[in-house]
Amino acid sequence: MDLDVRPGARVGESTFEFDGVLGGGEASSSGEDVSLDAEALGAPVAQWLAARLAEEGNREWLRERWTRLRAQAGDPRYGTPTLPEDLTWLIPLHDVFPGEFDLTCAARGAMYLAEDSYCLRPGCTCDDVTVEFIELSSPGSPKPLGPARASIRRLDKFRTGDPQLRDLWAALLQQHGSGKLRERFARMRQVARQRLVPEPVSSSPASVGRNEPCPCGSGKKFKRCCAV
Repeated sequence: MDLDVRPGARVGESTFEFDGVLGGGEASSSGEDVSLDAEALGAPVAQWLAARLAEEGNREWLRERWTRLRAQAGDPRYGTPTLPEDLTWLIPLHDVFPGEFDLTCAARGAMYLAEDSYCLRPGCTCDDVTVEFIELSSPGSPKPLGPARASIRRLDKFRTGDPQLRDLWAALLQQHGSGKLRERFARMRQVARQRLVPEPVSSSPASVGRNEPCPCGSGKKFKRCCAV
């Protein structure tokens, strides 16, 4: 796939068709058009995007996310929108809101994707957010750093013995502000309250002891989390 990234040119011969580039099968005739203007973006950015889209792993990830986004928008060609069924673990925000911008932060001379996850169990009272950091410039599939976990009410109190993780957390808060994570937390909890998830969770599952870790993944004891 040859992409023209000269200033003033479009990426590709004229425009960049999302479905066509991602290999959307029957949906490729939808004409969903996303133009990447090298003059507006800057040639280095357009070149970076072209290189990322040339990697099959990224194309598959973007294809899956685009499919969920179109399903949420009511496009019948993309099926019925669904939410994660397994609520045992914290759920990344982009699994529920695929059209939402991902968080990124610059630290230590590199750019990182910050994948923030939250609890979607309707009966849970935990207020934690976890963030995994992925270096965007690393080739292949770099191992995420983290997770970093903190109470949404005490984001500035995050503590870790890992200096790199500490710097990344500080950069995330400095560049986005604590309000961004709190706003995303509120949106995810609203989804849980509206019971858009497949099944409500029992507040006292027999298989979990009060002093055992809470199955929601908060890291707290069950008696101090979902059992409350």
